[in-house]
Amino acid sequence: EACELIKSKSNNLRSKFDIKKKEKIILVYGDLKRRKGIFELIEIIKDKNFPENLKVIFAGKQSDKVKNYIKKNIKGKKDKKKLILFNKFVDRIEEANFFGVADIIWVAYSGGSDGSSGVLKQAVIAGKPIIESGRGLISWINRKNKIGISIDLKNKINSINKIKEY
Repeated sequence: EACELIKSKSNNLRSKFDIKKKEKIILVYGDLKRRKGIFELIEIIKDKNFPENLKVIFAGKQSDKVKNYIKKNIKGKKDKKKLILFNKFVDRIEEANFFGVADIIWVAYSGGSDGSSGVLKQAVIAGKPIIESGRGLISWINRKNKIGISIDLKNKINSINKIKEY
């Protein structure tokens, strides 16, 4: 029954954020700071080759740097439609709903630790594939277990093509 509740609420997220059934969702989750590859993802989203059927949800508290970068770089109506911002602490029910509605989870971190990630663990538990940046332990886990795709954050077009293929 609890799973049904979570499933039905995650479906409600699609209507709450006006996400059509044919649209796929990339979830960026947690403490949203620069090191999570967010600036690079913003540049990917802005590219004219970014798939029209993809939405990106930022679910979690954004640092001031991230907020300012988004404000500065996501201006046009077309770019704003690709990005959904949920800028607050996410409770456990909301977390389950975001992971339930997501098609793929962003763990393509650009800086900081090359260790593992709590978000990676949550993605695996939720049975969701990942997008990672070819760095450290996350990349090794992906190569060993084939749980997602590896992108090069410095190569925007290649990253977009890999995301499209998935």
